[in-house]
Amino acid sequence: MEWTSQQQNAIDARNCSVIVSAAAGSGKTAVLTERLVQLLADPDSGVRADRIVVVTFTNDAASELKKRLGSKLRELINNDPGNIHLIKQQVLLQSAHISTINSFCFELLRDHTSDQGITCSGPPGSPPERTGTPGPCSGRDVPRPGLSEPPPSSGIPPAPAGTRRWTSHSPRQSRWA
Repeated sequence: MEWTSQQQNAIDARNCSVIVSAAAGSGKTAVLTERLVQLLADPDSGVRADRIVVVTFTNDAASELKKRLGSKLRELINNDPGNIHLIKQQVLLQSAHISTINSFCFELLRDHTSDQGITCSGPPGSPPERTGTPGPCSGRDVPRPGLSEPPPSSGIPPAPAGTRRWTSHSPRQSRWA
C-alpha cells in the first residue's frame, strides 16, 4: 500500500505516543496496523505486544485491528518460521490492550480501584452511593464527571490549584497527528 506523507509519519514515529485521528474510511486501521507490526517485528524496538495500549471508538474497530495484527504477524512468521521473537510477539498479542475507551477505562478502574480503598460490586456504570447507606460501591466516594471537587466527606483530597479533574475533546476534526 502506498502511504501519504502524513500516514508515513504516523507509521515511522518512534519513542513517542501517537494519536491517529481521521475521518471514517481514511485508513486509520491500516496505518495503526502497519505501525504496530513494524514495532512488534523489530527486536531492537523493545516493544512487547502485551504492553501496547490502543484505544478506539468502536468495538468493531478494536476487533478489526486485533484481527489485522494477528494476520500480519502470522504472515511474517510464515515467511520466517524460525523467528522466535515473532512467535513470542504473537503469543503476547493475546494480552494486548486493544479496546474502546469505555472498555479500557472500565478495566483500569476494575483493576486499580481497590488500590485506592474503593470497592465496587455493582454493574458497570452504577453510581457510587453518597448517602452513607450501603450501595453498589462502598469505601471512599468516587468523583463524578462535572464535579469540580469531591465532597469533603469523601476523603479524596482536593486537586491542586490549576488541575482539571474532567476534560474532554471533540474528535470532529479529521486530521493525522
